[in-house]
Amino acid sequence: MRQAGLDRGQALAWAVEQLPKLQALGGSAWLDELQGLADGARIPLAAAVALQVRPGTGFMPDGCTSLGVSGDASATGLPLGAQNRDLVPAYRERMCVLRLRPQGRPALLMHAVPGELGGVGLHQPGVVDSLIEA
Repeated sequence: MRQAGLDRGQALAWAVEQLPKLQALGGSAWLDELQGLADGARIPLAAAVALQVRPGTGFMPDGCTSLGVSGDASATGLPLGAQNRDLVPAYRERMCVLRLRPQGRPALLMHAVPGELGGVGLHQPGVVDSLIEA
């Protein structure tokens, strides 16, 4: 935030302004997850939102790469999906791999940073989650 010229108050205010957009994209389930994160971490909801939307992160270097290969183009005949995450060095010791089995939903294997509600991963039916913006 500081590198982007935002103080904490400005960053949190901007994050709260994003709540209607998050709700439009993910419905009330996203807001429930964000509130649960805030409650569990004992932080304000605005801080939990800021962890997701990263106010002022325009300074982060480009470099994350995604790729997809259809089965007819791969050596094994199976489709492939991959992505790297070029995060700043401070994230290296905080990264983890999660295996999630939510009730009534497909299982998920994902790479994440604690506090993030999303990450890069693969759903049980074979759908690849990617964080690349088009």
